[in-house]
Amino acid sequence: MATLCLRVDRMLHTLHRECTDQRVLLVCHGEVMWAFRVRLERISQHRYQERDYSRDPFDKIHNCQVLHYTRRDPRTGLVAPHLNWMRSVCPW
Repeated sequence: MATLCLRVDRMLHTLHRECTDQRVLLVCHGEVMWAFRVRLERISQHRYQERDYSRDPFDKIHNCQVLHYTRRDPRTGLVAPHLNWMRSVCPW
């Protein structure tokens, strides 16, 4: 996971540098989604392990699940300097 998080960091820096004023859609597998979650949500190693071992379906990433991160406040429409909101959509 640590190596994967380093790769995700490089991707995030590239997106920040080249796509700051654009919307971006990334499609990836579950482990990469976890690495993005760890970095974007600042999940600690301890919390990641809790979720990894959890039996709660809400702590897992499922097939076809979509994670939507945004800087735009869904209530006011104001844009924050950093990602502050996440929405998860799962087909099940």
